[in-house]
Amino acid sequence: MLSYKKNRNTVRNKTRQADRFIQNEIAKTCKNNPKHFWKYVKAKTKSKEPIGDLKYTTESDDKVIAGKDDRKAEFLSDFFQVYFVLRMILFFQY
Repeated sequence: MLSYKKNRNTVRNKTRQADRFIQNEIAKTCKNNPKHFWKYVKAKTKSKEPIGDLKYTTESDDKVIAGKDDRKAEFLSDFFQVYFVLRMILFFQY
């Protein structure tokens, strides 16, 4: 077990060093090569995991699964609209 931990830590250290080296190189050249910088930023900010199916109950107590993106967007929009409307009502009462 101790050998595994040493190897794991060594690999983690080396990969972190490689990441830092790449980031430093990009930082050094970002003035001359902004495309490389923005390519790196775009790669790091992409969402890799899609939103899973959402299960919810309608007003008529029907259990529904939102599987398509447009249904998920509608459900989340409705959910947060209710939350923020209630929050604004409470905010203006005080």
